[in-house]
Amino acid sequence: MMKKIFSIGILAALLLLNLPIDAIKASAAEGNKNGSAELMLISVIQEDEYTDSQTEEIEESGWNVQGDKLFLVRTLANQTILVNDQKVQTDANGKFEVDENLNQIRVKLPEGNETIVNKNSNGEFKFTEAVDWNSFNEQMDFAESQQSPDDQQDSATFTTMAYGKKYQTGDWVHCNRFNGTFTDGYHYPKTNWRALRNFTNSDCDKALAIRCVKDYTSETWCNGTGGAAACSGKLGHSKKYHRH
Repeated sequence: MMKKIFSIGILAALLLLNLPIDAIKASAAEGNKNGSAELMLISVIQEDEYTDSQTEEIEESGWNVQGDKLFLVRTLANQTILVNDQKVQTDANGKFEVDENLNQIRVKLPEGNETIVNKNSNGEFKFTEAVDWNSFNEQMDFAESQQSPDDQQDSATFTTMAYGKKYQTGDWVHCNRFNGTFTDGYHYPKTNWRALRNFTNSDCDKALAIRCVKDYTSETWCNGTGGAAACSGKLGHSKKYHRH
């Protein structure tokens, strides 16, 4: 029996010796990251606002449906957040390290509102920044309506908010928030169920995960200071309309 235990110990040691040092360090570091940060985009709908088939299409595009609430969850990866007033960097999975001796922490995004996060039963701290779908769209539409034709890259093809217009590749666009995987190429108002479907995996959706946010004002979830379709530029994509 002792001989068997000894053999297993030697085998384990040999396996560890064969592991790259960086892999061992990464594994240890990952094990210490007991905090996570995410963004949740939420839309509250009225009873029977959408048909079953419409709701099914919305769900198939990636939205989670729970009763009267629709939501998308995106990881806040490689971002700076404030934990107990200290700057902390999340990793590619939205994870960050928290002192295991703490039971409660204060978390906020830069310029955001502070949230109290308690340690859960698994010993983890989960921070969720909630964003309202309606407010999110209203702020973008307001900013768009304030731009004069002189500010546009191509005023000849620009129509303010242009709801109901079908966009073609290369068209000027204020924001590529409707060029997702399931898009039909039309720009719909926020109340139209197709706007939810067209948004999923759009440039705007993807940019949320890299904090392309709060740039019109401290309350807005869109980058306006970089000009039209700035979120597309942050992703290395064309700032004109395009599909994925």
